[in-house]
Order: sequence, then C-alpha cells, then structure tokens
Amino acid sequence: MKTTIDIPEKILSEVLLYSKMKSKKDAIITAMEEYVQKKKMEKFASKLGTLENLISSAELQKLRRKA
Repeated sequence: MKTTIDIPEKILSEVLLYSKMKSKKDAIITAMEEYVQKKKMEKFASKLGTLENLISSAELQKLRRKA
C-alpha cells in the first residue's frame, strides 16, 4: 500500500543508522515490524502470572520424579 507521510529527518536518519538498512522503505518497515513485535511481547508479558490453571513447582517436581 502506498502512503505519503512526513517523517522528521532526524528520526528517519536515526532509523536508517540503527537499522543498517540501505533504503528508507526497508528501514521504516523494519522499525514498524519491531514496534509491533514489542507491543505483542508487552501484551503477552502482561498476562504472565494471571493463569490460574498452571501447576505449581512442587507438582512439576512430583511429575518429573514419576517419569
């Protein structure tokens, strides 16, 4: 999809520098993919510790001894 946007030169230069991409398009796509991945990981991490049906450490040890 083609889109025209005004990206400040300073941030675009930094994205190009840190992404080590040769084109602006590739640098922006990489930055967007990394942003989405970060948000997915944040969402996943926020759910950690909220699952009630996980077995306890003691139960896991008991199962390992039986195997």
